Amino acid sequence: WRRMRQRALDPLRRGQPALWNPFDFAAGPRADGTFAISPQVRRRDPASVIILDGAYSARPELDDAIDLRVLVEVPAAVRLARLAARESPAFLSAWHDRWDAAEDYYFTTVRPPSSFDLVVVG
Repeated sequence: WRRMRQRALDPLRRGQPALWNPFDFAAGPRADGTFAISPQVRRRDPASVIILDGAYSARPELDDAIDLRVLVEVPAAVRLARLAARESPAFLSAWHDRWDAAEDYYFTTVRPPSSFDLVVVG
């Protein structure tokens, strides 16, 4: 979140372009299950509306930079089916081992649904 704020959110809010290196998902996960940072720089020009997407994009550390926090709630069965349709079983096993507990903690303790400005169910 610090890198994203420094390289994207803060510049965009100042009317400057965002320049950042995204994760390199195409290269696949490393041995520890994480993804490397791509050497390719991405750029986005400032706009009157900035949409920051991602499971942890509403972190409390970003509260002063975010005007509207939206949670899109999708039933667990739908989320799991979508993951299974695009990922291998081995990847999914590692994914769940790494992220399930973190997501449970985040959405119950750090940023529960009641802390969002808008919750969209669908």
